[in-house]
Amino acid sequence: MHTSKLSVLSVAILLATGFGVSVRAATELQAIEVTSGKLEHDLDRTSASVTVVDAADLRARGARDLGSALAMVAGVEATPGGDGGPASSVPALWGLREFDAFLLLVDGVPWGGAFVPALASIDLTGVERIEVMRGAAPVSYGATAFVGVIHVIHYAPGAVPDRIEFGLGSRGSSRAALTWSPKTTGAVAQSFAATLERQALAADRANYDRAQLQYRTGAEVGSGSLGFDGDVSILKQDPASPFPREGRQLSVRVPIDAKHNPSDAEQDENRAAFRLHYQQDTALGAWSSLLAHTDNDTTKGFLREDFSDGSSINADGFRQNRNIDDLYFDTHLVKQIGGQTRLLVGADYLYGNGQQDSQNFEYAVRPDGHQSPSSFSRPIDEFTDSRVRRHFLGDYVEVDYAASEKWNIDAGVRINYTDEKRGGAFESGDGSESESSAESRNTTRLTGALGTSCRFWQDAGDDLVGYANYKNTFKPAVADLGPEAEAEIIKPEKASSGEIGLRGHNLQGKLDWNLAMFYMDFNNLVLTQAVNGLPSLTNLSNRRDVVSESELGDAQFYRLPARSLWVSLNYDFGG
Repeated sequence: MHTSKLSVLSVAILLATGFGVSVRAATELQAIEVTSGKLEHDLDRTSASVTVVDAADLRARGARDLGSALAMVAGVEATPGGDGGPASSVPALWGLREFDAFLLLVDGVPWGGAFVPALASIDLTGVERIEVMRGAAPVSYGATAFVGVIHVIHYAPGAVPDRIEFGLGSRGSSRAALTWSPKTTGAVAQSFAATLERQALAADRANYDRAQLQYRTGAEVGSGSLGFDGDVSILKQDPASPFPREGRQLSVRVPIDAKHNPSDAEQDENRAAFRLHYQQDTALGAWSSLLAHTDNDTTKGFLREDFSDGSSINADGFRQNRNIDDLYFDTHLVKQIGGQTRLLVGADYLYGNGQQDSQNFEYAVRPDGHQSPSSFSRPIDEFTDSRVRRHFLGDYVEVDYAASEKWNIDAGVRINYTDEKRGGAFESGDGSESESSAESRNTTRLTGALGTSCRFWQDAGDDLVGYANYKNTFKPAVADLGPEAEAEIIKPEKASSGEIGLRGHNLQGKLDWNLAMFYMDFNNLVLTQAVNGLPSLTNLSNRRDVVSESELGDAQFYRLPARSLWVSLNYDFGG
């Protein structure tokens, strides 16, 4: 492998094999809506690895968050918690666990915009299905869909079931949820979904309270359909602490679930998102837009690498207020050419404006987490602020060609224009020192995809389908809005990938299975590092990962690299 000072090529070769056990009535294959692309496909005609988890699956699994919803999806890990707090998760697709390596969509629009996916604000009340695509989506979504797409799709307005849910759990946990489609007259349809929950986790003082309300309405306007969605969430979190290491081993001086945050730790997030969309099957095509605002208040702290017993300063903390505004707009046209070809031409624009103001301090805490002080009892060592503005614009073309009833080819190309500006300022606690800096970066890059699928055999509800794809993509590195006054914009990440596989349905459509092999080459992978005891980002200089995994329809086996084996089976019975 060739290594340079500026970038290093890391190769991941992943082997996915399996056969599925899913007992259910044979049903017509579901269409994929704006996940592998903005052109809809039946599952047996897509050239990508896509898994659909529908509402029945979510209820059977008792899923209340993405982690539990995606626990049985091969190629996806959604570990709960992480930097987003106990209500969030840390998804990994194709073995790459990074802040923004995947795209989170909610009803067709990026959720989290040009920054980090807004995982903590995801609630599954009123969700019809979740579609998961492994691999990049470099044409339809460009720079934000690096290694995969997780698409949360709600019931259409007026279609959500009328249902009330209530649950109680250990440690004072509780949940109440309501979905309701009021009876309306005329062409207007409406739906409501509301959730109140409290989750108390095993870690001491780690819990969260959530209140969320969603309203959806739609109406026929002229020869098209106009819709409006509103989603408001209030999230209060008491975060846990990462488990420290000493050298290469986990510290033996720290009890499991010890918390080293200041006594007034918080990680609260309030988010309001509003979507307006219109679709018309004429030359006017379809468009969708989203406007969202997120406000975060965070107080956290971290043990230093060589922490003492707590008799002297051994931790760094910060109080931060962060605000993020997102704006998304997409418009595209679909043209049927003859009976075999569909052409899609479109453009989208994603804007993000983020800012943070932090007060950083140091403090002492015992390794067992006791005697942690309040952040307001500590003198402020430095005041920092940073501002980030991101503009992502893309023009894209997709072509879907049905060469025959059995053979399908899809291809696409996209021109990406990205513009980023960042500024940071620092002032010491006593005002004796101050500095500021600014940086900008512009990138224009072509990305694309080519794929094919072929149905080799079909008999009633059974079939055998082969598929393959190649994709080339890139993304600007995650914009860190941490407590450091950093203005540096690190290098964009680049990747190319290929996949080939077989999937089938047997026993009259009751048995699903999938067999695939894929690879991914990437440059400039982003790595988290510590700067003055607080988290920061840099481009990785050298890394090679080799992972293998396999899926059994709704059951799967995971084999992590030469370390462990995890086996899980799930049976769904339905009429």
